[in-house]
Amino acid sequence: MMVQSIRTDNRGWIQSPGYDLTLLGLSPLLGIALCGVAWAVPSDVLSGASLFLLGMPHYLSTYTFYMDDSNLSYYRTRKIAFFLGPVAVVGFLTLALALHFYFLVAVVVDTWNVFHVSRQSSGILSIYRHLGAGNNPTERLPANLGLLALSGGFYAMHIAKQPSFVYYFRYLPFDVAPFVGPVLLAVGGFALAALVLRMRRRGTPVAASEWIFLASSGALFLPYILLDSRSTAASAMLSGHYVQYMGLIWLLHHRKYRTIEGSAVQRALAEVARRPSRIVIFLLALVAATSLVDRTVHHFNALAFHTWILNLVVLLHFYLDGVFWAFRRPFVRESLSPYLILPDRRLAVA
Repeated sequence: MMVQSIRTDNRGWIQSPGYDLTLLGLSPLLGIALCGVAWAVPSDVLSGASLFLLGMPHYLSTYTFYMDDSNLSYYRTRKIAFFLGPVAVVGFLTLALALHFYFLVAVVVDTWNVFHVSRQSSGILSIYRHLGAGNNPTERLPANLGLLALSGGFYAMHIAKQPSFVYYFRYLPFDVAPFVGPVLLAVGGFALAALVLRMRRRGTPVAASEWIFLASSGALFLPYILLDSRSTAASAMLSGHYVQYMGLIWLLHHRKYRTIEGSAVQRALAEVARRPSRIVIFLLALVAATSLVDRTVHHFNALAFHTWILNLVVLLHFYLDGVFWAFRRPFVRESLSPYLILPDRRLAVA
């Protein structure tokens, strides 16, 4: 169980220095560490380990939002977004693959991946900003733009190695591949410089937690310029992203479900979330289940189904996360913010 008393050295941290640094602030270093061993590990082994040990538990954790009674009641008021939207994603993917638009699927997945990962970084940075008494109206835009452009810039520095993008670039009047990365990096650099200047104008010093997370978020996409293999770089980058997501979402559940009540599915979620050991067991069960499914699909050589199901898991996660974490919606703010930004952990305003 989580200790209720808050020590002053936890101010500015979402949970605590040890928790935040391990699962949020320094997790992007996992991707850089994987870059260091990529030469000695076959790419399919590294990618498979990243996907099934971390990725699948991360993707499937998204669906725990449907297990909350109050969430489900709200989702039923927006059936198009929360129920018909996923059907549209399934339809798009199925039709695109049936028509052999493999490059289109790849471009959509990769572009959405950059946006999705950078938005997660921006969201967590926003939590630190609120804990640190930052000026959200003036700092949010340069933070979001800076992280998105920087992430896209690192990804695009060697975009000429990506056949899917090269295929569509040929329809443009000139070769844009050499310019996309540098332009995005320049935009990201200017935006982050503006952010840093605004952060330094606060009435109270910026917490170390926020500086650390900002720096590590900027380094998250470095594998794309450290590794020649684009697929291995993606696996290395995503490993840190996976850890961050699970560290945040299960902390949210752990704080929210302090009592066992509600429907059977909500009670089941609460039973798991209340004890970290049960969270670990649950995630390991997801690893085992998804690995078994993957081996079964390979055993029957159902490669087309393998391509479809993997892309479906990824795209549905991108879509659902976009609606589950839409803080512009009052319900989302009211149902999530109190469990992410604890008053006791806010820095004192000067």
